[in-house]
Amino acid sequence: MSIAEELAKKGAMKSPVSSRVAASGQTLPKRGRPREDGGMNLRAVADVLAAEGLDPTVEIVKILKAQKPVLTRSGTQVLDADGEPAMQDVLDGDTRARVLLELQQYVAPKLKAVEVKMTGHTKSEEEIDARLAHLLQKVTK
Repeated sequence: MSIAEELAKKGAMKSPVSSRVAASGQTLPKRGRPREDGGMNLRAVADVLAAEGLDPTVEIVKILKAQKPVLTRSGTQVLDADGEPAMQDVLDGDTRARVLLELQQYVAPKLKAVEVKMTGHTKSEEEIDARLAHLLQKVTK
C-alpha cells in the first residue's frame, strides 16, 4: 500500500480527493488552498510515517551528512592524498546552511529584543566605578 493510500485510509486528508491520478496510480488531492480546518490530520500523517519507519528528523540528518564520490570528467574516481576515494557533500553549501538555519530554531530559540528604559537619576562614571570596586571587594573576600 502506498503512503498516499495509507494516509487516505487513516483519514489524513480532510478535504475531498479529486479524481486525478498520478503516474504511479496514486489518487492526488485537489490543488489549491487547504480547507479552513487545517486540511490534514497530522496525527494520521505521523502514524503513517512511523509505520513506514520514517523519522523526518533522522532523514534530514542523513541527507545533510550524505556524501558522494568525486569523479573526473571521464567518470573515474578521484583519490585523496591517503589513497582513499575523495568525497564531496551531496547538498551545496547554500542549501545546507538554509536547512541548518531552519532546524536551529528547534535547538536554540530566537532571542527577543529587550528595551531598557532608564528613569530618574543616572550615575556618573565615578559612582559606577566605585560601586563596581565595592562589589569586586565583596566577591574576593
